[in-house]
Amino acid sequence: MGSKLKIHGPQLLSLKLELMAYYEIEIYAPELETFTLCEKVTTGTAGNGFFDSAPIPELDRADIELKTPDPGMKRLIDKTVAGEYLRSLFQYVQSAKILKLRSSSTVVILNYMRDEILEQHPSPFKRMESLILPDNKLHDKVINYFFQASSCKEPNIFVGDAHAAWSSIDTVH
Repeated sequence: MGSKLKIHGPQLLSLKLELMAYYEIEIYAPELETFTLCEKVTTGTAGNGFFDSAPIPELDRADIELKTPDPGMKRLIDKTVAGEYLRSLFQYVQSAKILKLRSSSTVVILNYMRDEILEQHPSPFKRMESLILPDNKLHDKVINYFFQASSCKEPNIFVGDAHAAWSSIDTVH
């Protein structure tokens, strides 16, 4: 295991992490409203660490980007390690009302990991209202997973122009 990244921010409202190394990530930020994760995926994992933190209580927006240097890299991903990482990440951002998947490589990884994510654990997203996608290639099973525990009666799915999606969501809230 690599280093442990600890962030203690009791009044922190927004946090952006850009990671390239393997970390165990521990964050205390109970007031966090916006969380952004940009991570370069290295060979062997989808995600370079895991979240060892209590879920954020009232998160409005989570913005996730897993970058791969090669679109064909998915076949090199260790599904067990990646599944644990994604479950820990989803548990951490489970209170998000809006989830934005920023890149097509994030969609490729989630599609590739869908059985490991969906079959072993129910969705933790109870407040999910909107999902923003970079393209229309996210598998229906994964989309349904994000909304299956949500109390939202009419979830929103936006594809393409993220700026327009954010503007549209801001006018609704």
